[in-house]
Amino acid sequence: MLLSHVYKGSFPLPIDFIPGATAAWGTRRLRRAYNGHPLEILRSSDSTAQDVPFSGDRLNLGVLTTFVGASTGTVRTLYDQSTAVTARPLTQTTAADQPVLVSSGTLLTTIGGQPSLSFDGTSQFLLNTASFSNYIANNAGTILVVFLVDAINTANANTYDNDAVWGDTQGFVGLHLHSTTPDARTFNFDTTDDKVTQTIVTSTPYVHIWRHGSGNLDSFLNTKTAATVASGNTGNLLQQIRMGKNFSTAFFDGHIPEMMMWNVALSDVQIHLLGASVAHHYGIPWS
Repeated sequence: MLLSHVYKGSFPLPIDFIPGATAAWGTRRLRRAYNGHPLEILRSSDSTAQDVPFSGDRLNLGVLTTFVGASTGTVRTLYDQSTAVTARPLTQTTAADQPVLVSSGTLLTTIGGQPSLSFDGTSQFLLNTASFSNYIANNAGTILVVFLVDAINTANANTYDNDAVWGDTQGFVGLHLHSTTPDARTFNFDTTDDKVTQTIVTSTPYVHIWRHGSGNLDSFLNTKTAATVASGNTGNLLQQIRMGKNFSTAFFDGHIPEMMMWNVALSDVQIHLLGASVAHHYGIPWS
């Protein structure tokens, strides 16, 4: 029944039909009841920052491009659109380390023609200071991210030592990238380096869902069918989330338009509904 609604434009939004998200960051509206702004942009020409509103359920491109003009606009803040009691934005106060949304007057719409943050693989990332325990439990959680990789710069033996689409500041959870195949590594550290390894292609967009529950770590990559490995309780959830960087100095080189979290292991049906809805918005195949 719900699948018939997924393909009818923007309603429902992801958190409308999969409620209870503990975090939601993105360049579009992710929850219809959210009344704030999606992001704050910094203009390079004079280092002035401004919140950018929505136009309907999309980023107001008129306000964005008028404000930035011919300069470069970097994202200083991605606001949290979730139903969490205390919203937790992702931020970056250092201008040079902020991901780019408008490059010399050109809006970056790399994934499905939608506004997407561009990370340079060298220094750019966003950070939240709240511990990961605010987002997922040590035995259960679900994390969705949309991403496209330009390049992978690491091929280290330990999963947590590699480029991270997202990760924590101590290397206990994440989605990491390895250049050899290349592949994406869905990661959870209980007392060992538990990972699901899946081949990816650069310049190809993906909807990825990380799910931990019932003693398993599941990875959904453009599909409702999980690749799975056994994995116990996450060893530490006291660290903070980073978008675009691992716990050390391995950075993501590519594009991210949105990311959401739940502190439960969503069911297979919910995973399919969520993945299909998000994939449809970005024109990404989902099977």
